[in-house]
Amino acid sequence: MCEPRRRRSATYVASAVLSLLAVVVTPGDAAAEPPHFIWTGGLFGGFVREPPVVDDFSTRAALTFPALDSQRFQFAHGFGLIGVDLRAAISVSPLVYIPLLGGRIGAPIGPGLRRNITTPDGTMVHVELQNAAWGELLLPGIGLRTISDDIRFGGSVQLALVAHAIRGALTHGPNTSEFTGTGSSFAVYGDVFVCPAKRRSTWICAYAAPALYTGGLDGPSAFGSGFLLGLRVDVD
Repeated sequence: MCEPRRRRSATYVASAVLSLLAVVVTPGDAAAEPPHFIWTGGLFGGFVREPPVVDDFSTRAALTFPALDSQRFQFAHGFGLIGVDLRAAISVSPLVYIPLLGGRIGAPIGPGLRRNITTPDGTMVHVELQNAAWGELLLPGIGLRTISDDIRFGGSVQLALVAHAIRGALTHGPNTSEFTGTGSSFAVYGDVFVCPAKRRSTWICAYAAPALYTGGLDGPSAFGSGFLLGLRVDVD
């Protein structure tokens, strides 16, 4: 008596699991939503807790402060960041989409752009950024989203290559010298979004993108080094 019941129970469980997998993996109606591109554009603000280092230092500043010539230093404390982003993705099913390429361009803001650094020879130098530009090249990743027609939410993980260029001034006593510098790093971003409004094929979305991991291409690395918050428009 027990064996047939066990077999029936196992059959019911297996059927339920297979049905669930079919719902999750298989599009509900392939004709209703074939693979298609998703175009995204928006504005963001955020905070960078671990700024990248400057790799390439300008010659003029190096002549005034020779101890900095070969030093790789962080040019600021944690600072704010504002900018715009453009992205493209492809939807491969109602649940799965693949972020393709994208880009972010931003500018650092806030009091963290002024700091004092100590050179290898013990000299205290004041660094003040006058202009800075931040750019990111977003590389392919993987994402999941809901299939509701009224609201959309989901998340993704994506790799980014980060580059920055800076211009500022170094001051020590009576000596002041302008400088320029560049640096690069990479980052792994999460992206969690919700889109509560839709007009035809256009969604209005809010998103949060924490920097799960960042690292210099040949320098230091950090977990949880910052985050971005933004508003964007998704067009299917």
